[in-house]
Amino acid sequence: MCLTPYSKGLDFIVTVNDEEISAKSDYVDEKGFGSWNYPYGLLVYNLTGVFKVNSENSIVLTSGESNNNGLYDTYLVVVYANSTRRSTIIISEDCDMLSTTSSSYGATSDTAINYANYENVDVKKLTSSELIVIAGGSEDTVNVLFNVADIGSLGTAYNNTSQLSIFTSDLYNVVSGTNNVAIQSVNDNLYAYNSILVTNYKEDTPQIIIEPDVSEIEDSVTIKVYFVDEIGEINEGKVIFRINGKTLRDDKGNVIYVDVVDGAAILPYVNVTREWMKANTIIQAIYTGTDTIEPFVSDIANITIPKKEATLVITGDLEGKAGENVTLSVSVTDKNGNLDTGRVAFKLNGKILKNSDGKVLYADVREGVATVTYTIPAKTKAKPYTLTAVFADNIYGRVETTSDFVVIKGVN
Repeated sequence: MCLTPYSKGLDFIVTVNDEEISAKSDYVDEKGFGSWNYPYGLLVYNLTGVFKVNSENSIVLTSGESNNNGLYDTYLVVVYANSTRRSTIIISEDCDMLSTTSSSYGATSDTAINYANYENVDVKKLTSSELIVIAGGSEDTVNVLFNVADIGSLGTAYNNTSQLSIFTSDLYNVVSGTNNVAIQSVNDNLYAYNSILVTNYKEDTPQIIIEPDVSEIEDSVTIKVYFVDEIGEINEGKVIFRINGKTLRDDKGNVIYVDVVDGAAILPYVNVTREWMKANTIIQAIYTGTDTIEPFVSDIANITIPKKEATLVITGDLEGKAGENVTLSVSVTDKNGNLDTGRVAFKLNGKILKNSDGKVLYADVREGVATVTYTIPAKTKAKPYTLTAVFADNIYGRVETTSDFVVIKGVN
């Protein structure tokens, strides 16, 4: 609040909701207009601890014993939370009398200027900015300049009842470092109280980098989520994961929540299931939020699960007579041992082998071995052939192996 210029004694008792509070700051000045010094000043109070949200508030100002001032204007600055991750509000407290009237003893618009500097202003990721200027008695032409540019007049925001001007303007010329506000009286007698610079920055939703260190299906892997936030490292809250839209759960069906520690959420020993083998498999991280950070969902990350690798070795008969049966066998293993999945087909010189009904001969893999009995057609020429075994399975890549196979002339 600003006090009218009658004496230097600033003595006011302020109670907010029946609780007396002390001034956080005060400012006293005077103007040397001839023999009249025009003393005036400003008292600033912080009401944060006593102000009631969503309730009626009572503010009572009582003149103290040593006070000989008249109260000119009182106003309340309230700062609300918003959805932006970062905003800065810088308030310049002042109380400066400006006058270019006939009784101003030669003051002109070139000298009747109030300045406020805002230092260390950050413009990186700045999305919007606003200037608020508060002055008393400024009903006429009072220019407001920001970094020299004229952005309007306080007279356009003057309220006849309160005798206050609360002028607001969007800014488009904020620079990195120091910015300057000037209030210039052109033909008015006024009190410059406050200017407030508000800067809003791009919402920095932490970037989530998902690293499913996947090697093969059915492996145990670790899923890592890193929170990259230019504003600061996040060290609170929990994360859940979804694979193809399904939330990861433990063996008992409970949702798995992962704590965020040192800017990361790490979920070890995750079993890569057949579900992950679907085309266009996606993974997402969902941050559940805290009292100070809103929940959010990460971008979708595509993951590709490579099929496992099998090894084939032909172990059955490697020769046979035309018109007789042979046993064709192949061992099927992976890095962990014998397989018990998939099936094998055989070829001779690239031609797939079929039974007497013309159907392809397939051998299911059981305990690491696939075996079929094949009757060599009686008219097959006696000579060396190339025997090929072909293995296929949903979670293993297609594998082929070859061996020499000799057809011996049968008995006529």
